[in-house]
Amino acid sequence: MDGTRLLTGHKCGDVCVWDAEHGKLIASLSGVHKFQILACHFIGMSKNSVASLDQSCSLVTWNLITGTTTVAEIARGVKMEALDPERCEIAFSHDGSLLALTLNTPVDFCILRKAAKLDKSKKDVSRKSRKTMTQGDKGLRAAFLDLYRLDGNTDGGTPKREARLTVAWRPETPYSLNGVQFADNGNGLLVGMYSSDELMPGYVVVWPDWHSPDVSLSLSGSLGSWSKDGNLVVTWDPFIRGTGHKSEKASGACFVWDIVGLRNRAMSVGSGDAFGARGIYLTPSALTYEEMIKEDVPVKKREETSSSEGLRENFHGHPELSPRFIADEAVFESLSDVLWARFVWAPKGEHRLATCAVEMDIRMQIWKVEKKTLHLTLTTGIERSERLDDWARDFITGNETESVAVSPDQCWLGLYVEKENKGFIWNAVEGVRLLNISLPDGDLIKNYNLSFGGHGCRMAMIAKVNFLLWDTGALSGADRGTGRQMCHYTLPMEAHDGSLVKTLSGKDRRGGGDNHPIVDLKFSFLGNKLGIFRRASSVLHVQDFETQVLLHLKEDKKNSSNFQAFTFSRDGSRLVGVLGDGSVHLWNTAAVLGVSPEEGLHFQYPVAQLGRLDGYFHGASGVVFSSDETGKEMVVVCDDGGTLVWLDTELCVEVHRLKALNSAEGDLLAACLFKADGSSVALHTDRDAAIVIDIVKRKMIGRSEFTHHVQEARSFPDNIAGDSSLAVAGWDDITNKPIVCRPGEHLDLSMSDSVYMNVAISEDGAWLVKDDISNAPSTAKDKGALCMHIVSRSNGRVLVMPIIAGAHTKELRTDRIPTPEVLAISHNGRRIACAGSDQVVVWTPYATKGCVPDYCTLDASGILNNKRAFEAIVMEHGPAVMNRADAQGVPFIMSAIDHEKATALKVVLKYCQSTRTRLLFFTHSQNPMMNPRQGRCKNAVGLAIERRLPDTVVRLIRAMYDGVVSRNVMASIFKETLVPLGRRYPSLFLEAISGGHGGHGMPVTIGKINVPERLLGDHGFVAETFPKFLDLDVQKLWSRTLPVSRRRSDEVMVPALAQAYPYPGCCKVGMNGLLRHLLVSKGIPDQAFSTSLVQSIITFKWQAYAHKMVVKEAITYCIFVILFTAYAIVLGKDHDGSSLFGGSDNSDEDNDDVTELILLAICALCALFNLKEEFHQLRTYVREGREHGFNGLGCWALSKWNALEIGSSIMVAFVLPAMQLTANTEERQQWQSVLVAMTAITVWWKLLYFATPFKATGPLVIVIFEVIKDIFFFVFLLVAIMFGFSVAFFLAFRHDVGDVEMAAEELDAETLKELQEVSDAFGHYQNALFTTFGMMLGDFELGLFYGKALRIFPRLLFVLYMAIMMIMMLNLLISLMGFSFDRVKQSEETTFLKARALVIDDMESMANSDTKRLIESKISEFLHIIVPRHSSHTAKQEQQEQQELQEKLEKQLEQAVREYGSTLRNELMGELGMLAARQKSSFVGLKEAVEERLEDTSNALIGEMRRMLSPRGG
Repeated sequence: MDGTRLLTGHKCGDVCVWDAEHGKLIASLSGVHKFQILACHFIGMSKNSVASLDQSCSLVTWNLITGTTTVAEIARGVKMEALDPERCEIAFSHDGSLLALTLNTPVDFCILRKAAKLDKSKKDVSRKSRKTMTQGDKGLRAAFLDLYRLDGNTDGGTPKREARLTVAWRPETPYSLNGVQFADNGNGLLVGMYSSDELMPGYVVVWPDWHSPDVSLSLSGSLGSWSKDGNLVVTWDPFIRGTGHKSEKASGACFVWDIVGLRNRAMSVGSGDAFGARGIYLTPSALTYEEMIKEDVPVKKREETSSSEGLRENFHGHPELSPRFIADEAVFESLSDVLWARFVWAPKGEHRLATCAVEMDIRMQIWKVEKKTLHLTLTTGIERSERLDDWARDFITGNETESVAVSPDQCWLGLYVEKENKGFIWNAVEGVRLLNISLPDGDLIKNYNLSFGGHGCRMAMIAKVNFLLWDTGALSGADRGTGRQMCHYTLPMEAHDGSLVKTLSGKDRRGGGDNHPIVDLKFSFLGNKLGIFRRASSVLHVQDFETQVLLHLKEDKKNSSNFQAFTFSRDGSRLVGVLGDGSVHLWNTAAVLGVSPEEGLHFQYPVAQLGRLDGYFHGASGVVFSSDETGKEMVVVCDDGGTLVWLDTELCVEVHRLKALNSAEGDLLAACLFKADGSSVALHTDRDAAIVIDIVKRKMIGRSEFTHHVQEARSFPDNIAGDSSLAVAGWDDITNKPIVCRPGEHLDLSMSDSVYMNVAISEDGAWLVKDDISNAPSTAKDKGALCMHIVSRSNGRVLVMPIIAGAHTKELRTDRIPTPEVLAISHNGRRIACAGSDQVVVWTPYATKGCVPDYCTLDASGILNNKRAFEAIVMEHGPAVMNRADAQGVPFIMSAIDHEKATALKVVLKYCQSTRTRLLFFTHSQNPMMNPRQGRCKNAVGLAIERRLPDTVVRLIRAMYDGVVSRNVMASIFKETLVPLGRRYPSLFLEAISGGHGGHGMPVTIGKINVPERLLGDHGFVAETFPKFLDLDVQKLWSRTLPVSRRRSDEVMVPALAQAYPYPGCCKVGMNGLLRHLLVSKGIPDQAFSTSLVQSIITFKWQAYAHKMVVKEAITYCIFVILFTAYAIVLGKDHDGSSLFGGSDNSDEDNDDVTELILLAICALCALFNLKEEFHQLRTYVREGREHGFNGLGCWALSKWNALEIGSSIMVAFVLPAMQLTANTEERQQWQSVLVAMTAITVWWKLLYFATPFKATGPLVIVIFEVIKDIFFFVFLLVAIMFGFSVAFFLAFRHDVGDVEMAAEELDAETLKELQEVSDAFGHYQNALFTTFGMMLGDFELGLFYGKALRIFPRLLFVLYMAIMMIMMLNLLISLMGFSFDRVKQSEETTFLKARALVIDDMESMANSDTKRLIESKISEFLHIIVPRHSSHTAKQEQQEQQELQEKLEKQLEQAVREYGSTLRNELMGELGMLAARQKSSFVGLKEAVEERLEDTSNALIGEMRRMLSPRGG
């Protein structure tokens, strides 16, 4: 179940169990089976119990631990003459506890023979029914399906048969059972009914619960498969169009059935006539198997057409026969030509279906069953050919699991096409290709079978002779930090005073510290921690692979003895160490979070001292965690004298001491080897003897001796297995393999070389690890001294070699350790460590040569910064490098973005774009790297935006448009990143939604369609939303919404393109869509509203609901304006005291007062309603602003219409009613008139708002406001000039005004009149100001400046003022207005669309909850449009692409011509040089002529090429 073991059955009857992790044979069973193995499986959840079945229906159960086997003949319940053994099939349940055996019968085997005679007296029987019924004497054909339980067979006898299911059919149809499958829960069961007659369709029989055999269903199709939850079943007919294998039964269709619903309907139906069935009618009696094969059972047939609830009963009255019901209603149907179908991984509450089809090429498609939409298309690049058709024929006629497979966790898909020798492994969750497979020729690819094992981590390709095992865990399971392929660590330096210096080089040592060699490496029992210490070091380093924390263990902060030995507890949470003074201490290595870092280093000090080794202590050889016979934990220490000491970890006292070696006999301890589980210890003496002691029972087990001097090896004692069962005594340099000897075994070592210095052997003695250092002679035994005798350095690799044959040698490469000092291998063999020069490298099995390197390995080796080296890696491994993710779910591309590896990113994107390879842009759905605010997985574009990498964002967006991700993935990415992109990089936002320089932007074309020309007349396109993004039949998709297919006799159908925008929910209301994001986000330019995406959104919203809402609001507001205007007119009539029709009396005045109150009350109510909508809009903006991080109040207040509406509504609702009720004085009535007049202006001005979103009036309104905005500075300048000249005129005429006052009696009447006019115009400053303003408008009297009494200066001021106003300022105003009009006209479409978008957003934000629900019901997920096939956008895009291609070809041709000319010139110059030696006199002229001729020829050739590439030149 975990994929660590592989079970194979062979033609000769052998059954083999393989180690899938290391590729070696664990056990084999021979001689028990006499015939070919049909199927084999592990029983239950055990890896040590196996069941296998051969062609003779002999079932063998095999216990790998005890080696016992039991044989059972499971077909004894059926007469052998009623079986066809060559057509029997077998299937195991998901957990291996159940076995299903199909018992097909020969063609002459029938049940229920001799049907009853037809009663011809019944006249209501049709002729067809009479003919059918008369054929009933043939009986029924039947086959059987036996179910056996395996996990309950503990007595070694025959497995218990749980049930026998009978499948019956008409005898004239040659059916047979084919393809049995259990549901994952073990209750559901299905079997295919395949007919050898190509004219007869097959069907699938399904038992929703085989414990209730009376409920069985017949489904269309000949093959089937269950969903993970057992609720759905997919059925299909394998079919390939155009191969000559076409028949009525092989329609190629694929169906998905709701088994739970069908079962509930079937169980609610009785056995009466409620079911008229198109099937066989039997006499109602329950029959046993023996009764069925009798000759006297009556059979009747009837055909009726009635049905109930989508089911038809097949065998009326005989529920024991299957299938009992025929189902007609499928929840999903795919009309494509399906060869294979399986359910794959889907989010909770959904189901996804993967199908394999052959069209123009072979491809895998993943469908969303509930939505009935295509989710992903996985391409292979294998184009249609005769070889592919041959493969499809073989696929149809053979076993459907041979070429395609899905992993048990439904996350991986595998495909291999033998005819093309190409295979693929896909990630079905993300829809990307993970691995390309190409096998060598020969028997390796003959008779293969694909099968996934474990949790999708391994895929086996079992061939005729041998098999291949693809470990996808090496591609997808490498953990970032805990399980990655290669980890590199640098140890801090140790100074003379025992302190540590955190540095990466030896140059930063302080205190004159020495670089002591590393003398010991040791993994914890689980392999999750690694302990390291140097020679004569008082600090022990512990690297935790899970937390990535490096702990430093010391005895004391000040004084600490050197470490002698250490070991981890079984769970790795504690460590015990023996120091040089004989003290034994216990450290806690699990409480990493509680460690206080000192100078950036994490120190840990002992939690207890277990004891002290007294006596003559010279050093410790080893220590281990163990237990006594009661299970109490102990720590056992072995000193250099061979004495074992037991210490109680709870009481911290010594409890036992054992002198294992007898010094009197001359035994001296050479090495101490503890087993990792603490069960025993092997003490090696200096005379090559090994004394094995049981630590738990504290007694000696035995003594063995090696006949060879294994201690003379420089790597002693690392060249001895942990249980002392074998040792490496020499090395064969010819075969480069170790020479292994066992105790008492004699070998010829005369021609062998010495053992390598750095060697480590796994505890089980299966694997040996060595570095690549040459075999230099040395006799030193101390590891620290051995390092001084290295004469050559490692060439950067460590070899992992099998000691026992059965696996290949593996290579581990690194350039981080120039001089290895010690090697270590974990207990389970899953990690290997190499240390030297303060550097430690740890490998996992995924780091071997030939495996795909992960990101951390490539980063640690520096390859990511070397473009050529990384390109070679990508070309070698393909998508496996890019589409793998570590255990945290972070894919390669996101790691590269996170670490800003621009070179690696460019290489990956270039490869994917050139090879059309899909790239993994998302973290895995189950990974912890989530967006904390949104709760979603991160994507590559979002991460690049977050890291502020605009160049990377551009590359990723262009790569997405080039097809490196699927369209659904692109839609998901744009949904999450477009708005943040627009806020941070507006220019990149425009490029993303418009296609930028390449022109490959939104929307994407999904198909071609023919539409009536009238539909494209208004806007040039049609916009609509649909729940689907992709649909294979776009004509059918659009015909459901628009009358595209309804063609009138007089209208023309035009070709068009059906396109869709990869942005889900872009038309949603408010912040759930895109429009409001654009309106409230700062920095997004107005050009965004003229892009195809935003324009389509605005057009759809306007046509779907917004224009109706605007018209409704406009009508309501017009009524309000009319009522308020009426109120103002009535109020004005009261002011002038006259009737509206010219009369005046007291009764009319009273009526006017009542009319004023009524009109004002109605207007106040309307104003209150407007205020309610405005405050609702304000509350919406403020709430969404808090949720999405923008200033909602500020965005609302910036709208000029909101301020106008609030002001006018408050005036009408509160201020004017108060003034109406309190206007009892003349002054208050005057103020009332002023307020009503101002309010009337604002109320009428608001009508421009409703004219804005309409095409006919909107641009004019926009021009008005743009002109007002543009002439703001002009008005300021105009006012400044006017104020200046008004002051000048006031001062210039002050003397003339004074003359009128002083000498009024002395002047004549005419002069006095002139002066009086001057005084009235300029006598006071306010008069001078308004006179100057009137002069600007042409309202002036020239006679004011003709008087004799006036001086010349005012006249000059008048001329200057009029020249400035009438000539300069007037022309400037005309120019400004013309400039504004032209500018608005240039961007008229953009500004109009933005204005319409603002109005649409106002309608949405002011709508109540009921209206919003109504709007949302009209909006689906994806926006689709229809555009003319030769639209301006398409033509412009094609022209741009053609121009780019032409420029590219011109550059290539020009470069080629110049290179050819340069080569030709060099050759001619060489020949001329040789000629010049003989003819020096004519060399200069000849050289110039040749150069001139070459230049003319090159220019002519380039010109001719350009002419040929030009459009007019063809």
